[in-house]
Amino acid sequence: GYFPPGVPVQVIHHPSDLPPALSSASRYLFTVSRLDAPKRLDLLIRAMRASSADVQLLIAGSGPQRSELEQLIGDDERILLLGRVNDAQLRRYYGDALCVPFLPMDEDYGLITVEAMQAGKPVLTCEDTGGVTELVETGRTGWIVPATEAALASAIDDIAASPENAIAMGKACRQRVAKINWQDTLAAILDEVDCLDAYGFAQRGKPNHILVPLTFGVYPPRSGGQSRVYHLYRRLARYVPVTLLTQCGAEEQGMDGEIAPGLRELRIPRSLKHQQGERAAEEIIRASISDLYAIEHTGDTPAYLEALRELGRKSELVIASHPYLYRALRSVYRGPVYYEAHNVEYDMKRDILKDAATAGPWLELIETTEGDCARDAIGLSA
Repeated sequence: GYFPPGVPVQVIHHPSDLPPALSSASRYLFTVSRLDAPKRLDLLIRAMRASSADVQLLIAGSGPQRSELEQLIGDDERILLLGRVNDAQLRRYYGDALCVPFLPMDEDYGLITVEAMQAGKPVLTCEDTGGVTELVETGRTGWIVPATEAALASAIDDIAASPENAIAMGKACRQRVAKINWQDTLAAILDEVDCLDAYGFAQRGKPNHILVPLTFGVYPPRSGGQSRVYHLYRRLARYVPVTLLTQCGAEEQGMDGEIAPGLRELRIPRSLKHQQGERAAEEIIRASISDLYAIEHTGDTPAYLEALRELGRKSELVIASHPYLYRALRSVYRGPVYYEAHNVEYDMKRDILKDAATAGPWLELIETTEGDCARDAIGLSA
């Protein structure tokens, strides 16, 4: 229901930047995630505690739910929180795992699924995990069960009792994600895009420069959103020069430099007026709404708007990685806009602001803006 009827849709899966792990021993259940409520690690831990399986569950990652999860684990020595791990450690954990449980609520995609299957590891997931279920097929590349403690505990018992079944799925797992790689992804993105020629006329072909406006800084990448942007566009920048035009707080340092070959980040601090208005709005709604506030108030930072104007003149293609800067972009740029729609932002903000009494106007704002950006990107009147 995201796109209007009749609009052709091509799904391009985002690859992982983690080199595939070599499948080795099958010693434990392993998962990695931000320790946060939407990832439902509490459900996984409760299911593990209800299970009688003689196998360990290792959980890598950090986040605000750690203390709560530690209390939930209690004295169950089979369950370990590993904290943050580096890429080399992550590959080893994937390689030595029996399977990878991954139970997020209505995930848009989930790179963990891809990384697990690249390592030849099946994935245990639930019926309501969203994008994860696109790649998991029960009995072939993993297991899809009801999102209940009992169903998960039963699945864990079965997996531990017959590890040879999980091991036998390794080849099918690797085959399922074999086409999810940077070469195929970039070929699909760059093939016959709409861009502007040197005279400002629309043409089909490979652009000479791509501009990506963002409401947050990218380098060094720490959060999931920063990592997604950084790794996608550093790969794209091997073929086409890319500039990330980003924002930061008024008290932070701006930057202008190459953060990967062909990938530039120009980071501009929000003005004091912009920041003060944003803080006042957040005090009223009692939630972080920096991105929402930028929809109508990017002009409060004239330096950013001017940079957007100048870079727009030099770019054959602009990609809206989120819809929040779409209005500012269209106020200074009239060329083609692609929308990298990796979430339904309205749905996300509705869930985040569900307890805010003053959320109504903000939700209407993002619904309208996201709709305009999506319609513009597919060639309909915005």
